[in-house]
Amino acid sequence: MSVGRKAEIRASGDIVHLFSKPQGEAGGQVICHERSEVSLLSAVIDAFPTPFAVADKFGRIVLQNIHWNLVCAKGSLCSDITDDDEAFMRSFGVIGGSSTDAAASAKNLREMCAGKRSSFSLAHKLTSSCGERWFQMNATGIRCLPGHVAIIHEDINDLHQAKCDINRLAMELLEAKDNERRRIARAIHDTTAQDLVASKLYLEKALNDVEQSRNFSASGVKALEHLGNCLSEIRTLSYLLHPPDLGEFDFGQIVRSFLSGFVERTGIQVAFDVAARLPPMSPNVKRALFLIIQEALTNVYRHSGSNAAVVTMRSTNGKLVLEIADYGRGCPTWLIEGKFSTGPGVGIASMRAQANQYHGALAIQSNEYGTTLRVVFPAVYLTRAADIAQS
Repeated sequence: MSVGRKAEIRASGDIVHLFSKPQGEAGGQVICHERSEVSLLSAVIDAFPTPFAVADKFGRIVLQNIHWNLVCAKGSLCSDITDDDEAFMRSFGVIGGSSTDAAASAKNLREMCAGKRSSFSLAHKLTSSCGERWFQMNATGIRCLPGHVAIIHEDINDLHQAKCDINRLAMELLEAKDNERRRIARAIHDTTAQDLVASKLYLEKALNDVEQSRNFSASGVKALEHLGNCLSEIRTLSYLLHPPDLGEFDFGQIVRSFLSGFVERTGIQVAFDVAARLPPMSPNVKRALFLIIQEALTNVYRHSGSNAAVVTMRSTNGKLVLEIADYGRGCPTWLIEGKFSTGPGVGIASMRAQANQYHGALAIQSNEYGTTLRVVFPAVYLTRAADIAQS
């Protein structure tokens, strides 16, 4: 088509007509292209190896290739205008999903058809007699055809399966880490701490023997002091490493109990501000949240030098927000950015991985006045965590 003409694609039976009007003319000469040109156009779009279609400004499918039936069982050519979001999305080859997802996707596509958006992408699952496969619908406005949108569905099943495998392995790794922390905490408490207690008792007994020399007494006092510090450190780390049994208990109460023990063992004062009502959460999400709190406070205790911290949990605008702030010496930029993933930044990488499992975003702000860690979770993913690895 020549520049300066606006065109519209329509379909009638098996023949596609291209109507052209010179801009500025009220009527304009109707030019009907020959069947050979239409056949060439059909051959071109049929050469696309994936489902392809064009929708008009009303959201009606007006052109499609031979692969379109892979995503749309019924022929949707010249589909009727509909206000029903799910029916509208089905005409675009997207089937299933929640009504909320359908409404949001339909809104975006209608905005595209109206020229208010330039592109839109959506991953979706299709079920057929051959099983389930994942596609990604990419919709793009056609510049030379205002009010028309090109839709192509790309098969991303292998990519999606690889992503699911990565998510599953990441969850297994985090679970293994959790189990290892429990094992180390038990070992520290049951063996190392007991040996230190015994050593401390023997030293106390030796110091009580008045026949010992003054030099031995002075050295023994220092040894007792170091043993006491070591025992306190080990008991604190054992407590921090050992996650509680979350079970079905109220999550706010579990966190409050943990923070109480943290204050008692470390001397760091922690304020806890939790919303009266948190969104429903699956046990896996509770576990991820608790491990983030645990890891963050361990960093406060071991690295920040702060004598106070604040833990905040609130629900706002369909999101769960967790913040842990301290007033310590700050955190190096390279550690926050995780540039050395095998170094001391593993704790931050672990917290980020925990958040990513449930579509959460983790951010850290730090300066010489302290550090604030903020994690935001979309509430819609908090109750279906068991399905995350499959979606």
